[in-house]
Amino acid sequence: MKLQVGYSGDRHLYNRKLRFMPSTNQNHNNKPTIAISGTQIKGKDQFYADIKSQIGVVPDFFKLPQNKPETPDALWGFAVSAYLDNPLPPLFKERLFVYLSRFCEAKYSITRHLGFLIGLGHAAGESSIPPQSIKEVMTLLERNLHRDQNMATINKVLLDMPALANLPQEETELEDAIFACTTHVFLQTEEAANCLNVLKHVLDDSTFQYLLVFLAFVRTAHYWSILQQNLRVGDEIEELLAIHEKLAELLFKDDEAYSYQINNALLTELESLRMEKLAHEMVGHEERVVREKQEALISKTTFELNARVKQLEGANEEIRNARRAALNLMEDAVLAEENIKMLEERYRVALDSANMGTWDWNMDKDVIVWNEEHYHLLGLPADSSARNLDFFFQFVHENDLDLLRMVLQKAILETGYYQMEFRIERADNGQMRWMTSFGRVVARNGGRATRMVGVMFDITERKKLEQQKDDFIGIASHELRTPVTSIKAYTEILQELCEEDSYTQGTELLKKLDMQVDRLAHLVRSLLDTTKISEGQLSFAYQEFDLTKLINERVDDLRPTSEEHNLVFKTKDKLSVFADKERIGQVLINLISNAIKYSPKGSDIVINAIRTDEGIEVSVKDYGTGIPSEIKEKIFERFYRARSSQTDVFPGIGLGLYIAAEIMKRHGGRIWVESEQNKGSVFYFLLPNQNGL
Repeated sequence: MKLQVGYSGDRHLYNRKLRFMPSTNQNHNNKPTIAISGTQIKGKDQFYADIKSQIGVVPDFFKLPQNKPETPDALWGFAVSAYLDNPLPPLFKERLFVYLSRFCEAKYSITRHLGFLIGLGHAAGESSIPPQSIKEVMTLLERNLHRDQNMATINKVLLDMPALANLPQEETELEDAIFACTTHVFLQTEEAANCLNVLKHVLDDSTFQYLLVFLAFVRTAHYWSILQQNLRVGDEIEELLAIHEKLAELLFKDDEAYSYQINNALLTELESLRMEKLAHEMVGHEERVVREKQEALISKTTFELNARVKQLEGANEEIRNARRAALNLMEDAVLAEENIKMLEERYRVALDSANMGTWDWNMDKDVIVWNEEHYHLLGLPADSSARNLDFFFQFVHENDLDLLRMVLQKAILETGYYQMEFRIERADNGQMRWMTSFGRVVARNGGRATRMVGVMFDITERKKLEQQKDDFIGIASHELRTPVTSIKAYTEILQELCEEDSYTQGTELLKKLDMQVDRLAHLVRSLLDTTKISEGQLSFAYQEFDLTKLINERVDDLRPTSEEHNLVFKTKDKLSVFADKERIGQVLINLISNAIKYSPKGSDIVINAIRTDEGIEVSVKDYGTGIPSEIKEKIFERFYRARSSQTDVFPGIGLGLYIAAEIMKRHGGRIWVESEQNKGSVFYFLLPNQNGL
């Protein structure tokens, strides 16, 4: 349905065009088209005659004010469309109007429409509707508004029902349920939303829309009656209420009413009517009426004062609670500040005792904040001046600067973590010192790193000890190399002599001795390689060769050393690479030997090589003890040996994987491991394409 409202004509002639119009030209349910159109208001008498012909009386509600005659005309137009000609059943509308009016602060509407119900006028403009009895009306007024659990039960029952074909008859439980839902929607209580959904379900769309328009008119009527202070309901209704005190009490002392307040003005007026009828029998009537009014006024004033006192007491209690809460917050803030100061002091003491410098880098502004120890490490006096990254870079040794920039860039763009050892030149004495620095990205904006914090401390003494150790290893390995070579030669000579003399026992002993000499020679070579790596002198001879053939050769070399393992190499295709053949062979021997060492007897060692977009990837897979996840990266460090009951039974000094990692680094490749404890490991190394070297 569409609701159209409009006015035409000159200023003093009103054409009312407020109507419900169907969406098609058909007339639903044989209901005449509701329209008030084309009737010009010629004067007050004709206007009142129109009203009386519809509802049987002319209520004060529509009486024309002298200064605004068009206002009642507009109200009447709204009443005709939304109330009188609304397709809802007339008795249903009138009973619902009375029930809803219980909750209006002004009692004019409920009193006037109660008159329509009992025959003092036409109920909903239908003269054919039989009037209801006083008892039926009182039953309606005594009906409690369902709330809480009762309302929830009613809603559930209605939701379980199919849509109603017709609205319910009066004095039925279904009417009670519909009235309860409608009242909650009208009053906008906490249950209004649920009740609105129930009404949408139980009523068809047209009936639901008619009901909402009807509620809009009831709300308008209530509002208008509150604004108009001097509306009278008529002599007949006033006389009726003067006689039927019980009915009057239901109207004006309704505990269910929305405002829950007594309408003292109407009660006083009714009392005055009763007193006037008995005036000839009463002595001092006027004095008693005045006294009663004064008492009512005193009672009302006392009630309002008591309510105000309670409000003030509640406000005072809220103020006291707020003060207590504020004091508690202040105490918490003081304690928190003391704890922060204590933690900061502990942090400062810890940093001072460790001689550790801290830094905080704001990348957006390129501003670095250092603590006092950081300035000391650089040989600078501490101050609060703003520093940037380039200022720090001027102290970094020129041979370490490019690598430091690269590591920082990778941390910012990829890993979020940075760690590096580098040299600096102190500002005060030009002395070179070794530093190690750690940093982590702690803030990002849209995925972009904006802040990094970290620490730096001096490791010069540690570096000196490492250098001394490297020097010792280098000297020792050089000194051991010659005697080991001689022992190897003498062993081979003795082995040949024993074989010529058919001295079998001696031959076997010399074979074992030869194996131990090979192990010692391998250890010496590893120590020498370690020294060369630390000094940057590990030599490489790059050439192009077939990696598949090299892997087959190294597998064949190792098969006799472990006949209890099955070495499997799956690759058959030729894979040409450009690298140091001997060094790559050294990596292969180390990985395959480790797989043999840490695998159970009878298990497979699977070697594979494939070409990828990056280069050639080689893998060595075993089914041995596996590697704990927390040490996967550490196993490639120099002299690192995992400590456990399993690894302690295997010999080694932790140099093989370190050397392999350095060899791969020099080839521009990488080496890594994937492992799960007690399920085995897969070691990989990647040789980049030739143009990647």
